[in-house]
Amino acid sequence: MHRRSTQPHIPSRLRLLLWILCINGGLLALEGILQRLDGTGKLLWMIEPRFNKTADAQFGPYAYRSNAAAYINIVWPVCLGFWLALRKAMFRRRLENRKVGGGSQALLLPCAVVMAASPIFSTSRGGALVGIVQILVTTVILFVATRRERTLIRVGSLSLSICILGLTAYLGWKQLQERLENVFVDNLSNRTEIYANAKQIAADFPVLGTGAGTFGSVYFLYKEAAQTWEAYLHDDWMETRTTFGWVGFGLILVMLGIVLLRWFAPGGIRASWELVMLTWLGMAGCLFHAKFDFPFQIYSILLLFLLLCGILFSVSRSENGNRG
Repeated sequence: MHRRSTQPHIPSRLRLLLWILCINGGLLALEGILQRLDGTGKLLWMIEPRFNKTADAQFGPYAYRSNAAAYINIVWPVCLGFWLALRKAMFRRRLENRKVGGGSQALLLPCAVVMAASPIFSTSRGGALVGIVQILVTTVILFVATRRERTLIRVGSLSLSICILGLTAYLGWKQLQERLENVFVDNLSNRTEIYANAKQIAADFPVLGTGAGTFGSVYFLYKEAAQTWEAYLHDDWMETRTTFGWVGFGLILVMLGIVLLRWFAPGGIRASWELVMLTWLGMAGCLFHAKFDFPFQIYSILLLFLLLCGILFSVSRSENGNRG
């Protein structure tokens, strides 16, 4: 009994939360793919947004494809890590033979595949770049996680990555390639002029910033007459520094660092390294994407990111007697 209690255990409420996130993410990705294939310009086939009225600019319930890609790129590595954690726990309890598809956790695999494919299919340049890097890193993690498994299982892990890349290439590589070829021609969709104006704002308000949520209002005062007004900077790192100043920006970085390092401290819920590392990977992808877009200005993405921060702050690699 003592030996069994030292193994990672996912409490029932946390397990239910992760199931909801993964199934919801899989359904969202599937709906986005079907909506794009249908060619409708209405979100969920019901609502025409004020902006981005064409199907190629939308994805699923998001009027801006990059926001959809950012959300999904957070969820699918967590989904795969959750599958690995459940699979490991089931093997250790010896409830069934060692096989890839056994147990209810097998439902997570198709969800992860569809989600991993959809950011590239969405034709979001940032989302596709983040997604491809995540797929490559995930392949390495899968090989390490299954290093003691049979060769067939390790080959299956590689086949999973190949399946994801093959599905995305079939669905949307042609459209994405056209956008990648124009990445320097359109000056990152005219982001360069927004960045130049934002640097001036940051220089005028260096310490405390302009105030949370004020970028859109302040930007109107700094843009040239011929330039388009923008509500978002398309660089959440710079927008945070502009609106919160170096003081607020520094505090946010400190809190983020504490969350990421919490797993190495004792106490909390004992979690498997695969789940933690893949959660880190999903969050790192969003942080990288935020350098070229505005995912943290979207409430659903911000809420998901903070929710994962809360989960990471509650888990540890050290044993804890409270099993939950």
